[in-house]
Amino acid sequence: MNRDYWPFILLMPSEASERIRFLQALFSSPTNVEIIRLFDGAAELCQKDIMLRLGHHSNKTLILALKKLVDLNILEEHQRVVRSGSRTVRMKCYRLSEIGRWYRVFLEDVKTLDKNTLSAVFRELVSIFMGKVALLRDMLGASYTELVKTVVSSALESIVRRTLATPPDTVVFGSTALDIYLGEKPMVFSGGSGANCSC
Repeated sequence: MNRDYWPFILLMPSEASERIRFLQALFSSPTNVEIIRLFDGAAELCQKDIMLRLGHHSNKTLILALKKLVDLNILEEHQRVVRSGSRTVRMKCYRLSEIGRWYRVFLEDVKTLDKNTLSAVFRELVSIFMGKVALLRDMLGASYTELVKTVVSSALESIVRRTLATPPDTVVFGSTALDIYLGEKPMVFSGGSGANCSC
């Protein structure tokens, strides 16, 4: 590819019609994007804070956008009880859902994110993606061996393509043995074979 592309993986509804509705609703207004981008390191924002920070929009526009983002499961809504003197006030507050966190990263320039954020996002991405791939494997009736072989070989091919772009300082000929344990939490270890083999 000549242009700079990044492999974003976005969680969306599985049904095509719902996926289209989701994308149309999410990107139908720039206000939705502005609200999502407000959650820059903020775990929670209340409706009042959002209205103050996005004062160039009417309250009605913001309330409709917040309802839409909750409906799309981008935001989770809850009420916070605050005491003001002798009065008790209920405030609507919002936090990004698991899906919302992905869209928050999607709407940012990856190069501006700090390494800790990217590292956490990468680990969560791999975990979610592989969980969904495993479900797809069940639907297709493919074997776990085939799934692991595809993932590992794709990763190795990618490493080789990247390293061939620059002349190597050292060339090594040999083999790598990995022990892959497919349990509740798959684990990969290097350094030995599960059984003796001749290659």
